[in-house]
Amino acid sequence: MVGSECIKRFEITGVDEQGQRLDADATGKLVDRHRRGLVEDARKQRVMTALLKLGQEVDDFDAWDFIDFVDDKGAFTPNQVAMIFWRMGSAGVNYRPADWKVRMRRDSDWRQLRTMKPAAFKRVIAALTPAQRRRVAEIEANFSENGQRWR
Repeated sequence: MVGSECIKRFEITGVDEQGQRLDADATGKLVDRHRRGLVEDARKQRVMTALLKLGQEVDDFDAWDFIDFVDDKGAFTPNQVAMIFWRMGSAGVNYRPADWKVRMRRDSDWRQLRTMKPAAFKRVIAALTPAQRRRVAEIEANFSENGQRWR
């Protein structure tokens, strides 16, 4: 990451994958894209490592089912994240909640979050992106304005 910052700070030019010369601005964008890819790959690796460790610690947990699911879908459901985090906590497996992508696109995803017990909800909220957390806060505020509770 230090090298990428120097490339941008000192406006160093570069060459793209096809061998074409790039100006400093285009080189900076290419470096940013590569850095984002490396960060995303590291995040995925931490998730898979945590799942595999959990699979080693807990007999009735098939890590490969979850790895296959996230490879296929790109994110976990709220219920999956709540269960995985609970099992990891019980088994003493370390994890970073921010590494775990939570799918919040379908009505069923929001329904899962809405009907969770408070402890599970708290675990899942830790894994949501800032935009997803803002959306939860907006929904809760809208319900509150009408004298209702979302959860």
